[in-house]
Amino acid sequence: MEIHKRIPLGAGLGGGSSNAATVLKYINRLYKNPLTEEELFELARTLGADVPFFLKGGMAVGEGIGDKLRFLDRRFSKKIFIIYPDIQISSGEMYKKVTLQMLTKKEDIHIIDSLLDDFEKLFEKAENTLGRIVEESFPEVKEVLNTLKFFGYRPLVTGSGSSVFALGEPAPELKKICDVKGWRLIEATLV
Repeated sequence: MEIHKRIPLGAGLGGGSSNAATVLKYINRLYKNPLTEEELFELARTLGADVPFFLKGGMAVGEGIGDKLRFLDRRFSKKIFIIYPDIQISSGEMYKKVTLQMLTKKEDIHIIDSLLDDFEKLFEKAENTLGRIVEESFPEVKEVLNTLKFFGYRPLVTGSGSSVFALGEPAPELKKICDVKGWRLIEATLV
């Protein structure tokens, strides 16, 4: 089996995890689905905390280390863009810097649930604790964040970094900056 990667390594976009999920689904289908969805999810958990998410995709609330998922029947059609500053970040190294005090407390999950119907409010309140660690550890990521803030966007680091995303469409001036800096700009739509 050969995989042609299009998602950059160490970008915080789940490239490796989505590849693993795709291979699991393919092999299961190839052998006429011997594993139930639940068994497939259990197997996926052994490969990585976020691999189960990529078996299904869409929108989900993750608990624990992100492997306990509650999938939501919600879709938001919003334009976003992602900037990859061409540096690889080890997820494992970033997660080693997380302390228990940084994690969302189980009793606060209701706050997240209360925001799930209003995408703008959800995004306004969204934060990425791991993103703050990445920002402190990698000046290149901090530069992308500061550039986007200068242009009036509300950027967030994706996963464990190094990519940064924002809602909307990139301004022409921002596109030029990305070209000059060698940052990869990816425009997308949430569906």
